[in-house]
Amino acid sequence: MAEKIVSPGVFTRERDLSFLPAGISQIGAAVIGPTVKGPAFEPVIIESFKEFEQVFGPKTLDSYVPYTIEAYLKSAGRVTVVRTLGLAGYEPKLIGIKAVESTSGTLTTAGGANTFAVLHPTHVDPDAQFGSKFNDGSPEIQALYFTSSQAPVSHSYISSYFTLSTPNPTGGSELKYGFWFSGSAIAGDADSQTGTEFSSSAPAGLAALTTEVNYKIVIPNPSALGSLTQLAGAASSSIAGAVRNTINSVTHAGTSRNLFSASLYSSGSVVGFVEVQNSSSNANVVEVRNLLTGGATNGIAYSGSIVSTTGPFAFSAGTEAGSMNLSTVQDGSIDGDSFTLYLSDDAAGDGVTTYAPATNFPLSAQTDTGNIITSNTTYSSSINTISENFIGKVFGLSPKDRVKPVYNYMLFKNYASRSFSADSTLTVAADNELNTFKTPYSQKDAYEARTPWIVSQNLGTYVSPKTTRLFKFHTRSHGSSTNYQYKVAIINIKDPASVAGSDYGSFSVQIRRVDTDGTIHAANNPYPKSGDRDLSPHIVEQHNNVTLDPNSPNFIARVIGDRYQKIDANGKVTVFGDYPNLSRHVWVEVPEEVKDQGISPDLVPFGFESLVQPVIATVGTLPTASFVGHTNNAVQRSTGGTSTGHYIKKAQLADNVYNKKIFYGFDFTDTDNYNYLLPLPFQNSTVGNNKHFNLTHCVQHPSASLAGGATTAITPGGSTINLSTKKFIVPFQGGFDGLNPARYIARDTNIVASNMLGFDLSTAEKDGSKAFKRAINAVSNPDEYDINLLITPGANHRLHSVVTTHAKNTCEDRGDALYIMDAVGYDTTKISTVTNTVKSLDSNYTATYWPWVKILDTDKNKPVWVPPSTVMAGVISKNDQVAFEWFAPAGLNRGILTEALDVPTRLTHAERDDLYEGRVNPIATFKEGICIWGQKTLQAKPSALDRINVRRLLIAAKKFISSATKYLVFENNTNATRQRFLNIANPYFESVQQRQGLYAYKVIMDATNNTPDVIDRNQMIGEIFLQPAKSAEFIILDFNILPTGAVFPE
Repeated sequence: MAEKIVSPGVFTRERDLSFLPAGISQIGAAVIGPTVKGPAFEPVIIESFKEFEQVFGPKTLDSYVPYTIEAYLKSAGRVTVVRTLGLAGYEPKLIGIKAVESTSGTLTTAGGANTFAVLHPTHVDPDAQFGSKFNDGSPEIQALYFTSSQAPVSHSYISSYFTLSTPNPTGGSELKYGFWFSGSAIAGDADSQTGTEFSSSAPAGLAALTTEVNYKIVIPNPSALGSLTQLAGAASSSIAGAVRNTINSVTHAGTSRNLFSASLYSSGSVVGFVEVQNSSSNANVVEVRNLLTGGATNGIAYSGSIVSTTGPFAFSAGTEAGSMNLSTVQDGSIDGDSFTLYLSDDAAGDGVTTYAPATNFPLSAQTDTGNIITSNTTYSSSINTISENFIGKVFGLSPKDRVKPVYNYMLFKNYASRSFSADSTLTVAADNELNTFKTPYSQKDAYEARTPWIVSQNLGTYVSPKTTRLFKFHTRSHGSSTNYQYKVAIINIKDPASVAGSDYGSFSVQIRRVDTDGTIHAANNPYPKSGDRDLSPHIVEQHNNVTLDPNSPNFIARVIGDRYQKIDANGKVTVFGDYPNLSRHVWVEVPEEVKDQGISPDLVPFGFESLVQPVIATVGTLPTASFVGHTNNAVQRSTGGTSTGHYIKKAQLADNVYNKKIFYGFDFTDTDNYNYLLPLPFQNSTVGNNKHFNLTHCVQHPSASLAGGATTAITPGGSTINLSTKKFIVPFQGGFDGLNPARYIARDTNIVASNMLGFDLSTAEKDGSKAFKRAINAVSNPDEYDINLLITPGANHRLHSVVTTHAKNTCEDRGDALYIMDAVGYDTTKISTVTNTVKSLDSNYTATYWPWVKILDTDKNKPVWVPPSTVMAGVISKNDQVAFEWFAPAGLNRGILTEALDVPTRLTHAERDDLYEGRVNPIATFKEGICIWGQKTLQAKPSALDRINVRRLLIAAKKFISSATKYLVFENNTNATRQRFLNIANPYFESVQQRQGLYAYKVIMDATNNTPDVIDRNQMIGEIFLQPAKSAEFIILDFNILPTGAVFPE
């Protein structure tokens, strides 16, 4: 409103022409590379090193990024971090070792088997594909089949013989026993009555094959057997019984067990020996399986003529009488207590070797013969956890084993102990299969960890559940380690009747730490122990009284957030979800039917769906995940033949005493369960024998009951159910790094083109190169992400030019960031190699330094070599803290590397000259310390922009002017608008001049450069003339010696 003036007088007014629109906010560097965890390919602004550790994990020797961030943030306020991961995954050939029960249904379903160990190649050769057998791989007989070609009469086996071997309990050579067949006469059979086919003595040649005496197996008279259509049972009158009794009667003195089990084959289980029916020839088959280490020698199949053509077991003349067939179902002993695992580098059995020991470390220096140095190796192993040969001791838990070819990728130690205790005669078997972890990178359901679907109370039965999917959580961080960092607790579950003023129930969500350390799956678990227990939880985040009512301010998606973003390979950002993420750790996925009020308000979270096996079914069926409230036994509790759910394992017990703090659900106190936190297969995934969890099938402990000690099934409501009972724990699964955990991670001297911190950057088509280019593209848009410095620590131009060239081009395209490039690796010692590497480059947006620097990892108190770009991050941030961007980040005032311990070479003055002439900035050593002694860019043509301080002055000036003048876009091109620009630009450049950044400047934006033609083109043009201040790099002092009496010049 205009001021109303009536009476004469003097009126003063103020017009503030010094107003400056908001300029640029604080800008920092962008650092790109691998970290322990954190969002992948997503720029994240970090403002302290503590925040970096929270988001991206602790320092690791396998990455230079944490050291770069730590150096930079000592003097800077913010930095943008982009984490790289693998993009395509990998496909290892895994070996599943399973325990096979000798008695039905001890720990699994009848006659079943569970895989208790999964072996994965180590980084000796991470891509190796092994074949697995038992013993030394030479052909051995595990099963012998005795058959007749016609009817199952006793004399079919006459003159057949075989030998079996067993270890000598007193030491020395193994013992070989000989067995041959004879039998009693059959009435009506002329040959049998004359004994021509019923040997009373061992066949010729058998004695030479054995070290022990030979034993005659007398085949019973068929008239005593009844029907021979199918021999069954363990009757001593049967042919199978005769074989068994004879073999078991010859046990050598001192052995701890018989040669064979006394049990017969039943329902497919592997036992001592077995009789089955050969349906194709209607002949009886007796199968004998050796349970001890050792082999069998081929027997002799007897062939003769049967002359009798009458009677119930008549034969046609001239038909083969009988034969013994040898089977090699397994190679060697499969005794669970003591077996020898044989690994062959000819996985396919086609004579093609797949094993190629790595040359990254000296295999010749290894004295452990366990390494497959030449071809094939055997390992004495056991399922017995107290044995020195327990497979968990024979093979380690780390993929970084430099000696053994495989490690325990998965080990169910508790299950192995229970299995062997329940059945000491169990056997082992092996499955080899490619497990597809070739998961293509995606922003959802690929690399982030996620819970199973959390579901409602079960309105059906345990076997036929009727539950509704309500929501699932995803971690905001990507990678394998996220599975081991957090878990979700659902607590304080209330039904609608307990929530005033709402038709919906409510519940609270806790994000808790997982209490693990590096002893469990160390490659995926870099965290210190958190101390989290149900009795003393480590809660990192809690959201109280959330609801499934989409109209409520406490709607779970609104409280936690459901947003995630997609940044494609070109850096384009697409955001999904309705609500911003208020949780720092997770986002929640809610089905559309929940958002649209398409479910009953009576439903509350009460359980979760079955966990997925981390290996495909053909690698093995794993022991089921154990729950508090549900057992890990596969047998269902039943009443009248109707399943009512799992047996109860325990219910809110701590040291066998009721404690209301104990949670139902996934049992994190069972270390076997941590195997389920590994990455999931991309294809052919399965839940195996795992069952869903639901509080509906759990019972409340009597001490928790509100009805005087009664045991009650848990329900969402009810006057007897204690609120402290209605809670459960859910794990995260599926987080994946997209990389082989056994890959060799090359550092400093070991870096090559195909391996830089585990990434292959040798060509543009390699997965590692694509990953780094994708991460660089993520910060390529200056309108989306504001940076003034770009660093890719570790990638060097000599070996990884695909990456460094792309980073250089990105900075040039942006026009507002300087790329600190590593020219060469640690192993480069010749200065000519360094200068020749950058000779062809011409860019004033890029600078490089040499040599590498040794610093101290303060967490590990261990010195490490880092590339120059790592320490330069700290130098530049310190320069900007004590001075300004237009000051040279070099010299004794601003270029001292206070954290540097050493450099690999002390540069002479001449070497510094050679480097500087080649546009490489030296890292020199003086008595004052290790120091940056140059500030050239890689511009080839001499000009002001061949110096870093001038380039950074221009970057700072352009950023400020372009940011501040955004407010003038779409304003009218008038004198007033141009004056507003001058009011922005002139004070800024004057302040730069006063702070020694400019010798002089001039800004023109008026009618001279905004002619009618320019205005008609909707343009407003300004011209800025700058004379940047130059650094004094060469101080030349002339010392003039004058004679006595000379007059000093004026």
